[in-house]
Amino acid sequence: MVDTLLVDQEAIYAQRQGNDRLLLGLKGSLNEYELDLLRQRSLAARYQKARRGELIVAAPVGYVKTDEQELEKDPDRREKAITLIFAKFSELATVRQTLLWFLEHGLDLPARRPNGDIVWKRPCYATVYRILTNPAYGGTYAYSKTGAATVNGSSVARQGVRRKPREDWWHCAPGHTKAMSRGNERRRFVK
Repeated sequence: MVDTLLVDQEAIYAQRQGNDRLLLGLKGSLNEYELDLLRQRSLAARYQKARRGELIVAAPVGYVKTDEQELEKDPDRREKAITLIFAKFSELATVRQTLLWFLEHGLDLPARRPNGDIVWKRPCYATVYRILTNPAYGGTYAYSKTGAATVNGSSVARQGVRRKPREDWWHCAPGHTKAMSRGNERRRFVK
């Protein structure tokens, strides 16, 4: 060690002296413990907010997040496109047929980019399926629908995000917002 002195508001510490090293180690441990307590309190507050149905991280396409942290239907053509997906699904009865109808008519669907912008793009099966199975479009508030999972690739396993089974969701509250779908056909598909 070099002769470096550490100074804080209460004292001057010399790292070569055993008592000063011990005191610095204790202060560091206490600071780490305090940060851990703050992190735990923050997570507990987040879970309580989710339990009340007030934690909205990102609004799905077709909804807007209000100042009161609630979801409301967006009164533009995005909401109409989402409603059309549910109407066509109830008419055609499969995700694939719904997708083919959109492709046949050359209709684009709204999608949210990671930065929050909405873009209109050509639909794919996964997009239509995600919209049809998203509980928010059925009026249900759900928290912790996804979790970290190991994805086995061609040569290296990596961390990814996977949807959890419904019974593993942390909180689920039906009737929380106005549904985009009409109801019965939505529930039949999701179960």
